[in-house]
Formats: sequence, structure tokens, C-alpha cells
Amino acid sequence: MTHPGSEKPSFAFPPTCCHPAVRTKSLKAAGGSSSWVTDCLSTLSPKSGLTGNDALADVVAMLFSHVMDAHHEPPPSYEQVITQKLLGCGLAAHGLKVSYDDDLQSNEVVVSRSANATPEMFACIRDAAVGEIVTFDDPDLASRYFAFVAEAFRPQMVTSAEDALAKRGLLSGFPRRADFASDALFAEALEEHCGLPKGEAIRPFGGVLAFQPPPEAMRDFKTAIERYSCLLSAIQLASARGEGKFGFVGNEAMASPD
Repeated sequence: MTHPGSEKPSFAFPPTCCHPAVRTKSLKAAGGSSSWVTDCLSTLSPKSGLTGNDALADVVAMLFSHVMDAHHEPPPSYEQVITQKLLGCGLAAHGLKVSYDDDLQSNEVVVSRSANATPEMFACIRDAAVGEIVTFDDPDLASRYFAFVAEAFRPQMVTSAEDALAKRGLLSGFPRRADFASDALFAEALEEHCGLPKGEAIRPFGGVLAFQPPPEAMRDFKTAIERYSCLLSAIQLASARGEGKFGFVGNEAMASPD
């Protein structure tokens, strides 16, 4: 979840862009529509005006000067750069933690209550985090931040979903919620529009239209993606248009009497 950000941000990393934490990034919120690559080699591009042996000599001289300079201080780490940008948003340092999470395979920005975050800081926080995962320990702030990010992504989500459906020839005649008496009937129309039996993969659950294909259909990932990719695009479009509240619910939850 580049991080999580919104639209692809415009930013430039300092010379520490070769730091191992700087890597290929992708934002799968809202439909996986944004991705970019930060390449540390860009700092050695022809923009410097040097090529061939001149460029190599320049790099060697630069490295040699760093070795010889006993007073040289190492540049800030990638995490420090993000932290400094977050401090510029007005957050309190003792309430921030930026670190790499092995499970998430991404840097995570943790904003605690003591950081004194406010909704007015959301845009700055999003831009400072440059697509990394941002979490708040205040549930209300977390909910409001994710809603803010989702809203920023909405135009991209609509465009992405419309393009995917248009390629299948399914954008024309796409169901609209206003044409159906209930959410359940609308969900069935989405399934039917994508050539699936009604009720196969979307079921009402706790006020949400839950995408939950039958377990046997999910045993082969490639087959499942091929079967449900159209429906996922349809859900993305309907959700981005504000025409239904969709979610993903596990089999265990669906089976629970509670």
C-alpha cells in the first residue's frame, strides 16, 4: 500500500540517492496507477557536460577528495532526509519515526500523537514521504489521511479504470448505480458486465460490497487474475466515481456468524 502518495510527485533526491533504501517504487492504492524509478546513476549523467575519460577522471577525483578530507561529514541518510522534510511540515521530531520495514518491503513513516499532526499538514506529509507508507497511531487521523490520499488519487483511478475497460470494449454501457434499486443489484450488474455469473465474486457484507471470489477460483493466481481483472477494473471505476462502497473480506470473516 507507496505508499503509498497521490499523483506522481516532482522531487529530486540529494547526492545520497545511491543509498540502498532508494529503489524502484510503486503506488498500488487506488488501483496501482502510479510508479516511478529513482536511479542513482542519474547523478553521473551527461548533464554534467563530461563524457568518457573526462567524466571518469572527475568521478575518481571526487572520490579521492572524499577519502583525503579527514573532516568530511557523511551526507544524511535517506531516512534523515524524509525526517527533515516532515519537520518542515511542522511535525514534532519526538513523534516521528522513519525506518525500513522488512515485512512491508518499504520505508515506513510512523506519526505518533506526540508529533502534533493536523489535517492541514496532510499535503505536506504526503509530499515529504515521497510515496513511502505513512501510518498514524491516532485512528481518526489515520482514517482522515487515507481519505485525503484516496481523494487525491481519484482522477487517476477513474482514468486508469476507464482505459482498462475501454481496451476490452466494455466502457460503453458501463452500469451506473443510479439505475439500480440496490447495491446488490448494482454489484450483480458489474459482474454480468464483465461476463461473470451474478453473485460469483461480490457479496454484500456489513454495509460493504465485498470482493470475495470462491476459494477454488483463487488457487491459481494467474488464472484468477485473468478471470477477475475486468471486475477489479469495474470495482475501481465504480468506487472512484463514488458509486458504491467496496472492500475485500477474507473467507473466514464471510463465514463467521458475527
